[in-house]
Amino acid sequence: MADSCIPSNPDISGVGVRVAIYLQNLLTFAPIIVHLWDRKITDMELKVTEGQSVGILSIAFAILISTIIQAMMSMTAGASISSFHAAVILDLSWMNNTSTFVWFLLYVHYRSKASVEDGYLPPTWSAWMRALIRPFNHLVHGVDEATDAHNQEKDEGIR
Repeated sequence: MADSCIPSNPDISGVGVRVAIYLQNLLTFAPIIVHLWDRKITDMELKVTEGQSVGILSIAFAILISTIIQAMMSMTAGASISSFHAAVILDLSWMNNTSTFVWFLLYVHYRSKASVEDGYLPPTWSAWMRALIRPFNHLVHGVDEATDAHNQEKDEGIR
């Protein structure tokens, strides 16, 4: 019976580690609820939530990187990280990613309620897909959508 038990690793699946990550993610929602209480999101509230999400996301990456390092070091030492502990680490990392998803939803709400001058974006799938793809198009083609639309209008005027 003792051979079938998973050896404990309190650095990964310890109660303190899990409780800290659970509380951190639950407390992520507290400022968001406060920000949404008046049904408006200001630039400062969005920046605070973004900073909070980036901090938590960096912890998620740190957990994954430390796991990779531990797995690489344990391979040279002859031991390995158990599948159970790898699953725990992935679950904790995914849980940390929820704060970024919450920030994105807040950002969608902000952009959907903004004025045209502040970058209004209609709450439709097609508008958001264009908005999310625009930076990649700019990176790959070196042209943003406004310049591309202007060039297209010029081309149509010539024809």
